[in-house]
Amino acid sequence: MTFRTILRLALLLVVAGTLSACDDSSQNIGWEPGEDLAIIGPAEEVAVPGTYEYYVQAFTIEKNYTWDVEGPVEPDYDVRREGEFVDVTYEEAGTYTINIDDGEEYDGSLEVSAVLVDIVTQAERLYPSLEAAIDEADLAETLGESSDITVFAPSEDAFEAVLADLEELPAPGVLADILTYHVLAAEVPSGDISDGAEVGTLYGETYPLSFSIDGDAVSVDGAANDATVTATDIPVANDVALHEIDTVLLPPTASVDMSDQAVVVEDDVTTATVDGVYVPEDGGFAAIEDADGNILGVSEDIEGGIVNEVTVELDSAVEDETDVSVVMYADADTPYERDDEPVSDDATLTPAE
Repeated sequence: MTFRTILRLALLLVVAGTLSACDDSSQNIGWEPGEDLAIIGPAEEVAVPGTYEYYVQAFTIEKNYTWDVEGPVEPDYDVRREGEFVDVTYEEAGTYTINIDDGEEYDGSLEVSAVLVDIVTQAERLYPSLEAAIDEADLAETLGESSDITVFAPSEDAFEAVLADLEELPAPGVLADILTYHVLAAEVPSGDISDGAEVGTLYGETYPLSFSIDGDAVSVDGAANDATVTATDIPVANDVALHEIDTVLLPPTASVDMSDQAVVVEDDVTTATVDGVYVPEDGGFAAIEDADGNILGVSEDIEGGIVNEVTVELDSAVEDETDVSVVMYADADTPYERDDEPVSDDATLTPAE
C-alpha cells in the first residue's frame, strides 16, 4: 500500500469521525417504528416563572420535529435548531404536557408540574444578591415561613451600587434592618397599589413605605430614598406579593451591629470594633457605653451611609469581662432613636488576647 493510499484512508477516517461527532443520528440505532422519542429536560417539577430547555434524545438526520405544549394556560415556547430543542417559559403554576412528533412514526410526551416556590427559593433563582443578603441576615426561616407580606426585591444592579464601596455585605444586624424595611406587613399585588397609599413594614408598623404613581411609573417611597418598581407580581407561594425595584431602600434611622470580642491593644491604645453601622445622610458617630451609661469611647465622625468595621478607641484598658452597649448618635446630645428608644446593640468586651 502506497503512502498516498495510507494518507487518503487516514483522512477519510478523520472526516467520518468528525461527522459522527457533529450529528447524533447514530442514537437512533435500535429504535423501532412506533416507539416514543425521549424528551430530555426538567421532567418532574419546575419553578415559575422560568424558562427551561428540552431536547430530543434520539433524532434522525432530517430533524423534522413538531413541538406542542398544553396546560392551564398556553406558555411561550421557542423551537430552535431545526426542531431539536425547545425553550418553554412557564408563567403560571399547573400541569403541562410537552408533545413532540416527527410527522411519521416517532412521537413522545413529557408531563411537567410547574409550581410556585417560597420567597427565599425565588430570590435564590432570580435575585442571588438578595438571597445572599437574606442568608447573611439570618432571615431565611422568617421570610420563608411568612405569608400575607409584600417583598420589594432590589435588582442585582441595585445591590452592586450599594456594595461598590463596601466590597462585602453590610454587617448582619444592619442588613436585617435594611431588608425588613423592604417587606410590607400585608400582601399588596400590583392591582392594589394606589397613589399615596402607606403600608407598614416588618421594620416597624410606624415606619411605612408609600407609593407614588405617575402615569405608568410606580415608585416606592422610603424615608431616606425612593425606588422605581421595575417588575410586578412575580409568582411566589404563601400569599406573598413580590415586586422588583431598582434601588436598595435605606431605613429611616440609624442601625448598628456589634459582636462579643476581645479588645485590641497596640502602643498602649485599646480599641474595639463595631461590626457595622448605617447612618442617615446627616451623619453621626458610635459611642461605646458601660452598663451605667458612662461613655468608654467614641468613633470618628461617620458620614451618611453604610460602613463596616468601625474602630472605637477606648479611654482605658479592659481588665475584666465588660458588658457594653454601642449607641448611635446624631450629635453629642442626640442619640438616633427607633420606636422612642436609642439605636444600640449590646456586646461583651474581654481583655486583649
